Amino acid sequence: MDELSSDRETVIEPPDSFDLSEEDLCIAQLDRHIQTFRVLRAKICSSRNRRLPINSLPTEIMSEVFLLAQTATEKEKGPCQPTVFPLVLGSVCRKWRHIAWSLSELWGEFHCRISMARCELQASLLQEWLERSQQRPLSICISIMDEEEWTGPDVSTAILDAIIPYSERWVHLGLILPEAWYRQLRQVRGKVPNLLYLCIRSPTCKSPLSSFRTFAHETSIRKLFASNFRLSNLHLPWNLLDTVVLEGLTTNEAIDVIRRCQNATFCRFNSLGALEHALPQMATNSSLRELDISTDEWADLEGFLDHIVLSKLSDLAVTLPDGHPFPIPTIEALIERSACPLQTVEITGVEIADEDLMAFLSSNDAVNTIRVY
Repeated sequence: MDELSSDRETVIEPPDSFDLSEEDLCIAQLDRHIQTFRVLRAKICSSRNRRLPINSLPTEIMSEVFLLAQTATEKEKGPCQPTVFPLVLGSVCRKWRHIAWSLSELWGEFHCRISMARCELQASLLQEWLERSQQRPLSICISIMDEEEWTGPDVSTAILDAIIPYSERWVHLGLILPEAWYRQLRQVRGKVPNLLYLCIRSPTCKSPLSSFRTFAHETSIRKLFASNFRLSNLHLPWNLLDTVVLEGLTTNEAIDVIRRCQNATFCRFNSLGALEHALPQMATNSSLRELDISTDEWADLEGFLDHIVLSKLSDLAVTLPDGHPFPIPTIEALIERSACPLQTVEITGVEIADEDLMAFLSSNDAVNTIRVY
């Protein structure tokens, strides 16, 4: 007890003998050894790779193998997966990289999935990618990982800056399109002579407030996919389109599309919304052969089909929500009004009794196939 109660003495630790400079020297020596081993490993791998049977094949045959492998890979990858196969080939060995980098067919079609944090670096890599495509037609898809970050007015246009100089070679352009890109994209007006297929939607699937006019007067576009645009904000050469897929329109807007697209042979309306307050005028189209409609819970198939006349319609597919009214009378009214050669009908989401199907087929001689799911 006396020992514990005695005056406390400060314990003085001996000075730290750790030599920082000596440890740094050891680390530097290890780094040199590691680099030496890396160089040695690369030399051994290079020697080994040269002796692999596949690397004895002529460049022309290896190029064909690469192209076949790319086709198989594209079929297997999901729609949201970016294109990485040419980069994978280039990472195998020096010979493969030389062949892949010079094989323009590998670089003419790609899906680039960008993010706000990495878009500047991705734009730089995209520039190299496009240079390797040489003079190939381009099929470009740009999607966004962090879509919420791209809804403001001050987002990077670096990705557009990378692809715009190649606009004359665009054949297929798919964009998740922030409103902040509209102004920059105007640079390609009159400079997309080969663009056949345009696919656009806004980030987060919110309807943009601004009008999109970049491709309003382009005469090459034939196929369109657009999602969640107000029709009044979407300015395109409607009368030249042969394939139209639109999402999120109201019934009135969809009827207007039927009226505008006088050369379309295929139309699909996904998530068709209800009629607006103003009743639409009848729309007639003498080119449309295939019509595919899915409605949301507020829309009524009758409100759409009762306002169109399609004299060439041969295939009709409708997807309806639970509880939707019995659709057969509306379809029969369309057939009678249009005097169309309807052959195939698909109905999904509504149960139809066998006797009703038989009555429908017996009343419409041209219909030879009806499917109900």
